[in-house]
Amino acid sequence: MRRLPPGATLPRPRQNLALLTMLIRLARAYVYLILVIDLLFLAASVLLFIAVLTRTMNQLLERSEVLLIGALFTPFPAFGLARERNVWKNELRDCPWWLRAIAIVAFLFSILVILTAIIQSRDGTSLLDGRVVFIALEISFNLMSLCIIHSVLSSGALSKAEFLKRVRTSVILLAAWVAIFAIGSALDVARFAH
Repeated sequence: MRRLPPGATLPRPRQNLALLTMLIRLARAYVYLILVIDLLFLAASVLLFIAVLTRTMNQLLERSEVLLIGALFTPFPAFGLARERNVWKNELRDCPWWLRAIAIVAFLFSILVILTAIIQSRDGTSLLDGRVVFIALEISFNLMSLCIIHSVLSSGALSKAEFLKRVRTSVILLAAWVAIFAIGSALDVARFAH
């Protein structure tokens, strides 16, 4: 058995429990923050989808690139919360039936939009604007991430260690996304500067 150096003490169980409780609370707050951001981008994507289809709100459409990019990448931290990265098998099954139905319908609708965009009119142009396809995919991804978040927050069988492991993976994906976005923005700034 190893001896402790002079003056060293063993960690107290109460201190470890307090640290674990604090980490769980921070992780839960992080998941709720992802939920709020995902809901905001889902609402913005639906608004953009309606704006593109009705050809209204031209000022919103002119500035929609940043919103479209943000809405595309916001589900990635939520996908980091998924168990074994198999959303169809695990998280979608744990969702309420109405959320599962909406997510599946949105996914099938996005496939229909993609197929419609592939079909070309007689003059050789696509029947749909490219933004419609992009936004339809974003809506289906955001709904899938809502299923994942719901599964994580409502799962009573999820252990504290498993919950922290999933949140750690999500934070790593978020950090990777922020790094990629920052590098891409820096490259764009450098390209326009020359």
